[in-house]
Amino acid sequence: MRYLLVLIFCLNSFALDINGRLSIKEGETSWLEGDIKEVELLVWPLADANIEDVKNAIENKDFCEYFFIGKVKKVVFSKNNPEALEIHADATLKKAFSERKLLIWSYLALNIPIDTSSIKTVADNQKIQEFITLSVERASATHNSLFIMLGLGLLLILLVGFYIRFRRGNKVHENNQDWKKIVLAAESRDEVEYIYANKDEVVKFFGGENPSLLELFKRINTHQYKKEWNEDELEDIRFVLDEIKESLQ
Repeated sequence: MRYLLVLIFCLNSFALDINGRLSIKEGETSWLEGDIKEVELLVWPLADANIEDVKNAIENKDFCEYFFIGKVKKVVFSKNNPEALEIHADATLKKAFSERKLLIWSYLALNIPIDTSSIKTVADNQKIQEFITLSVERASATHNSLFIMLGLGLLLILLVGFYIRFRRGNKVHENNQDWKKIVLAAESRDEVEYIYANKDEVVKFFGGENPSLLELFKRINTHQYKKEWNEDELEDIRFVLDEIKESLQ
């Protein structure tokens, strides 16, 4: 571990003497955000560098935070200086930066300062405006979508409420129709006693107690505990029941 730390320290100390310079080929100096330029990266002294390793370390990767290096066209040692490594590649400016900003390229264990003083980066205000406009439009669309969702949710709640009320109304109506049929069809002792056993619901069906109902329940209660009903007892109940049937017709 101690030897590894010493090695890293030595490499970083060595890197203090290594410099780099990034420039646009064909004499251009201005670089707009998002544009692709052919660049030359010159690094020296780097005489022992492996060309393939350097290419793999830089191609199709971000470079110094502000650039993206695409296709690397050539990696060679300079004819004028055998210790200087020339890298020719296509690069994209990801975002503009201050001309005084010091850029560092981390290669292996080396932190190499890169001089970009010959390049003037320019922020693309149109793209920024488009981004702001798009953000506002997205926010507006999200806001509108939220209102639409709330509206649909409220509509769904109302529809469910109406459906429940409709079903309850139909159920009450169906129950009313059932009790009407039951009362109109009642003739036997079992049918009459069934009405008495459900007198609370029958009262609701008639909208409350009335003299005829009270009299019917009274007469049924008088005879219901007898083992058998004779015809006179059954007729006594039918007399009041017939009055109730007439009111339903």
